[in-house]
Amino acid sequence: MAWVRHAVVTHAASVDPDLGWASPELARMAEVHGVDVLWDGTLPPGPPEENDGVRLADARRVVEGIPANLRWVASLPRKEPRDVLLALGGGDGSTVSLADVAAGSRVGVTSLRARGLLALNRPDLIPVMTDPDLDRATLTGDAGVDLLVLPAHRVRKSGWTGHAAEVLPGKSWMPAPGQGGIVVLSRDEGHAVTDPWAAMHDPMSHHALSAEASFMQALGAGPGSPVCAWALPFGRWIRLWAMVLDPEGLRAVRADLTGALDDPGSLGERMASLMKLRGASALLASVGT
Repeated sequence: MAWVRHAVVTHAASVDPDLGWASPELARMAEVHGVDVLWDGTLPPGPPEENDGVRLADARRVVEGIPANLRWVASLPRKEPRDVLLALGGGDGSTVSLADVAAGSRVGVTSLRARGLLALNRPDLIPVMTDPDLDRATLTGDAGVDLLVLPAHRVRKSGWTGHAAEVLPGKSWMPAPGQGGIVVLSRDEGHAVTDPWAAMHDPMSHHALSAEASFMQALGAGPGSPVCAWALPFGRWIRLWAMVLDPEGLRAVRADLTGALDDPGSLGERMASLMKLRGASALLASVGT
């Protein structure tokens, strides 16, 4: 375990292992705001009067359900939530777009969601389920893939920035619920949100992530399900797009709704009800998730 040390310890936070992609930024943030960071995911020791003992978690996990004895108290500014198409053949993929990829090309994907979206948008391409942590030589050699689709937040961590070809359009290639989000979970039910967490809290990111989490939980989809959701705040409103799809691209259920910015939970619940009416639950059951 490693700690970021300060002269006076007043705040402490654990970082879930799933947030490895954000560790450099979180380390800088901890330094600026005077937070002691425990990197192995365990909650900081000591009673609430000694530290506020919070956990920083990947929002993709939290939208599936908040761990017992914790509550979601704040959200950090969300990173780019969309997926990115990477060209593995050379150092610069800037001239490649998904629409122009040659038929029959092998495209690495890392989730059932991405596999289904590829089959839906380009059924003439060949999806290859891929480990996102493999190096380029292995991907292009053993796996034989020409291109790779990754969530944007993983691109920099994986060292793929120079191969980025296209940020895939969010309305036709929707991200996973919570993708790119970092949330603050508190272990103390009575603890108020104070600095530094209040200073780092981003209300717009929180509203968007809350709508996606409410939708996911009301839908009852399990981890790794081929479910997409993307919430965008604008003015006093928030727009939510959602999709449930067959990983083979044979069927998709989709909808979009608008709701009040200050009530993202209701928007997510309404979206789940609408998607169920359109057959989302039956589709999820048919793919075993």
